Amino acid sequence: RTNMLTGLRMLVICDAAKDAEKLGSDLLHAGYDISLQWTNSERALQSALGERDYDIVLCDDKTANIDIVTARGLIAESGQDIPFIVISDIMTPEAQQIASQMKAGVDDFVEWGKPERLVPAVERALHTSETRRQNRLAEQEMRYRANFDSLTELPNRTLMLDRLSQAIKKARRDETGVLLMFLDLDHFKAVNDSMGHLAGDLLLRQAAKRISSCLRDTDTAARIGGDEFSIILPDANQRTTAENIAGKLLKALSEPFELDSQKASISASIGITVFPHDGEESETLLKNADHAMYAAKRMGRNAFQTYSSDTDFIDDTAHFQSVTSAPLNTR
Repeated sequence: RTNMLTGLRMLVICDAAKDAEKLGSDLLHAGYDISLQWTNSERALQSALGERDYDIVLCDDKTANIDIVTARGLIAESGQDIPFIVISDIMTPEAQQIASQMKAGVDDFVEWGKPERLVPAVERALHTSETRRQNRLAEQEMRYRANFDSLTELPNRTLMLDRLSQAIKKARRDETGVLLMFLDLDHFKAVNDSMGHLAGDLLLRQAAKRISSCLRDTDTAARIGGDEFSIILPDANQRTTAENIAGKLLKALSEPFELDSQKASISASIGITVFPHDGEESETLLKNADHAMYAAKRMGRNAFQTYSSDTDFIDDTAHFQSVTSAPLNTR
């Protein structure tokens, strides 16, 4: 954000351009470098708000073609959080008391011709606005960290489980299904150990992009562990759909990774489960997809397996569908 002393974008709402220029001059004398926009009606205000963002708004409470409440409402509708200072005629103590009671959405009231009050009011409003902005950024960062993986920028386990739960609720309502896949990168530890963690992080970021490129916009790919990913395919209940996607994923991840000056090759093992056939709850589906993924690893990796719900996994591989070596249909 620009330093307010070197680039204050100010919007003035009043009847006469000369009055707006006088307010700008008062702030120029206080050391502000002003970029001034003047407006005097609803239509002009809407147009001005659509053209650019502003750092502060000064509004004459006697403007003929627009009132304070309307002006404040249009600013709120624009999505801009802008300090809003009302410029008024001489205010009696009674008027000041009334003003203090109706200050919702108004940062301050200042009398015309009182630059000694205008400048401090602008400084206070800008400081308050900047504090609000910093608080919003901090809240956004906290929400992001709570729901997304900072390395790959994919949803994390928390957000994945929430999206899976929502997909299941919708599937119950619409009597459809949800496909869930558990994907683990094969030989990732060897890359980490031989090339270093920076190379490993770069590989994970590239792998995340390749995984996402194989999915629809409505699907969710999430990083839920070190080299573990889950994939949600909502409104789908055909295993062949998941198998086709799994084939695309295996092919995409088997291509060599360029890690700065190094090159690495890995593969992936994928487990597939279907709601409601393989489980009614998110954690059950995820656990069963995990079982199916480990079965794919036991078969030699670079493979996918679908979960069989009629077994308790006493046998390592006998109750999983085998992976065909024939080419898969692309999605």
